[in-house]
Amino acid sequence: MAHRLEEIRKSKGITQTHVALKLGYKTSSYYNSIEKDKNYVPKLDMAYKLSEILNEPLEELFPNEKILV
Repeated sequence: MAHRLEEIRKSKGITQTHVALKLGYKTSSYYNSIEKDKNYVPKLDMAYKLSEILNEPLEELFPNEKILV
């Protein structure tokens, strides 16, 4: 099953730019590529950052996925 990053981000009214800046990127282009890659499986530190930024548990963002350590 694919991640739910875009769906959850949009439901909270958060922009890609906001998430990208919180992750330390200067533009949203890299984060956009993460959202568009439905097979993206993050490393543990990235998964925790996204969970914190979107205020959602990992299990909601990445259902049925194994997070890479």
